[in-house]
Amino acid sequence: MRVGLGCMRVDDAHALEVIEAAWTAGVRHFDTAHAYGNQHLLGQALKAREAAITSKGGMARPEGKWVPDGRASTLRTHALETVAALGRAPDVFLIHAPDSRTAWPVTLRALATLQAEGVVRGVGVSNVNLAQLDQALELVPLAEVQVAWSALDDTAIRSGVVARCVERGVPVVAHSPLGGPKQVARLLRHPVLVAQAARLKVSPAVVALAAVLDLDPVVRVIPGARRVETAIDVAGAAHLRLDDEARAALQAAFPALAPLSSRGASVAGARQGLLKPLVGGATAAHGSLPTGRSTGPLELDGSATPGHHAAPSARTDGEVVLVMGLQGSGKSARVAPFLERGYLRLNRDELKCSLDEVAAKAGRAIAEGRTRVVLDNTYLSRASRAAIIDVAVRAGVPVRGLWLDVPLHEAQVNVIWRMLDAHGRLLEPGELGRGDDNTRLPPAAQLRMLKTMEPPTVDEGFDALEVVPFVRVPRPGGPAVFAAEGLEVAGAVTFAWRPGGGGAATLTCAHPGGPPTCWCRPPLPGLLLGWAHRHGVDLAKSELHGTTETHQVLAAIVGARFVQH
Repeated sequence: MRVGLGCMRVDDAHALEVIEAAWTAGVRHFDTAHAYGNQHLLGQALKAREAAITSKGGMARPEGKWVPDGRASTLRTHALETVAALGRAPDVFLIHAPDSRTAWPVTLRALATLQAEGVVRGVGVSNVNLAQLDQALELVPLAEVQVAWSALDDTAIRSGVVARCVERGVPVVAHSPLGGPKQVARLLRHPVLVAQAARLKVSPAVVALAAVLDLDPVVRVIPGARRVETAIDVAGAAHLRLDDEARAALQAAFPALAPLSSRGASVAGARQGLLKPLVGGATAAHGSLPTGRSTGPLELDGSATPGHHAAPSARTDGEVVLVMGLQGSGKSARVAPFLERGYLRLNRDELKCSLDEVAAKAGRAIAEGRTRVVLDNTYLSRASRAAIIDVAVRAGVPVRGLWLDVPLHEAQVNVIWRMLDAHGRLLEPGELGRGDDNTRLPPAAQLRMLKTMEPPTVDEGFDALEVVPFVRVPRPGGPAVFAAEGLEVAGAVTFAWRPGGGGAATLTCAHPGGPPTCWCRPPLPGLLLGWAHRHGVDLAKSELHGTTETHQVLAAIVGARFVQH
């Protein structure tokens, strides 16, 4: 059952025919979800059929959006409704995606309880990062892990999730294995794929699926189908075995299809097997910044970990430094000392290219003798860091990580100051989020970053990893007094949030409710920072008079003394 049928796009008009065609073609694994709204169709089509059904819960669809809901009560409701719709317990029930509002262990224990009570037969997780997967492996007997994975997308490999599944023998199921609706046409038109399909006398889709399956026996794929012909065609991937010619051509054309054993994660892991903590001090090759607290500088031990490739000998004539952190964490300031010492700076925003292209540029620079390189994009996930660490590891150049540990509210303040310095004012919602301009960052961007953030760990291939605590540099200015609208405080600048405008406050956010689209709705600090920028005010020397918790939070964010009324 290595090729299943993804049923997200199966609709009422053709469901029974498509599922019947897939089953007749040999498919015995069908994937659906509570959020798809079509589980009853699968129940009808497979009522008298012998087949394994995977379903997913914990996802809401308000106004067509995808909103994770990992609460135990929601998972139980979705599981029971799934059983009713299918007419049987699903063989595997997954959490559709982690919910940042619900503690991950709570979600996992809810899954384990559903299995223990017999509501579902097995449980699994979907769309997780490595840390979430590792927690799940500790708390739940996983029957399946689902990830987005195709010839065009190897994020799941770079993140370490696929490697962990292979290591633990847990079936890893590639959803969107043809690239999903947005990329499938581009993938299936690729000339190398088309040429190999013609040579093997199958469709390009079958070759693309077989290439993913070829990477390891624990891998499964669940391509979607809305037509009978498609369901029959993709089922053929279960029987295609790539020959050496096809394998070589596809791996050359699609980096995502490189053998798992040759991945940078494996090489980095090999080098990590050679590393041991030093007792005190820092290695001569890279040292540590005075302002950082290190997780422990590392040195080469000289003995390889069994089963891994030997790592290149470490060079002492350079290093690759990754300065990592949220937008607004102060990465540019941290880069300056490296530039003074002659390091080559590579920054995606300046180069106008992808992180993979940045890594390739770093590789070329190292090969040409520029062995001291500093990179300062966010690098918030393991997957985003994998390419550059791979380049450095293969070149034998030590990798140092500087993780800027900045609280969200401090990063928000930095982003607003950057906007004010660049534009002289707070930008309106319609002016935010344009292109890659980091002076136009909307509030939601940082919140999205937090959801995907994976703090770095040495097992990714770092030789040294330093956590740099945030320290705000004071801005010059005098004191001021701020007061929430309605309070009578002599000499105070009044502020308020009044959707649509109105009122007598000096500073007003007039933008509507809902998820914030502006930087000026309290407790976001844009109103006060804008005033401080215009009038040369030091908010750390100022007072804020208020009546609510929101006012108290706002005072804490800007560093003002709060006066309760």
